[in-house]
Amino acid sequence: HPTKLKKEYTDWLRLWLEENCTLPVNTLQARLNQEISRAVLIKYGGLSDESEKSFGTAFNFEQHPFYESNVLAKAEYADQRIKAQSTINRWLANMLFTRKVAIQERVTANNVTNMRIRLDYCKMLHGLMTGSDVTLIFTDEMPFYIRQMRSYGRAKIGTRAVVQTAPGSKLGLRTQVALAVHPNRGVLHDVTCPPEYLSRS
Repeated sequence: HPTKLKKEYTDWLRLWLEENCTLPVNTLQARLNQEISRAVLIKYGGLSDESEKSFGTAFNFEQHPFYESNVLAKAEYADQRIKAQSTINRWLANMLFTRKVAIQERVTANNVTNMRIRLDYCKMLHGLMTGSDVTLIFTDEMPFYIRQMRSYGRAKIGTRAVVQTAPGSKLGLRTQVALAVHPNRGVLHDVTCPPEYLSRS
């Protein structure tokens, strides 16, 4: 049956989505039809170039000239090709693939080396925290952008709701606050840096 999910189709779809989870359905459909066409052409001896026989190599699967001279090959491809994107959607559902928001993950953040480094650091920090002869002081800092304002306000009909701020962009001028915090005693020291323009360099 032309819409029957074959094992090779499952393998191909899983491979492509593991390589790039954001591939749209029309791209998956085109790739599947390309591989179906490749299999038909190989079966009927329609690929003379060995490089075209390898999985994933691109060629014009719909308009391959061999189909004009071989009616059987053309009919078999026409019967097996995936004609509707809904077929792909149904197959993906059967494979337990669902459409969801894609999460951006920087490749350097969660590679094996960096994860091992973070784990070793956490183990070292935990050892210090459980030791009786070590006192940990945590430092943190954060900016307060003094040009920031609420997005909504109230004013009489016919007048604007205006908040006057210093000139420049909202993020250009800030006050920096730094704190040294003890786990039990709270804030030990604080530093406030005066507002200053941020360099774009």
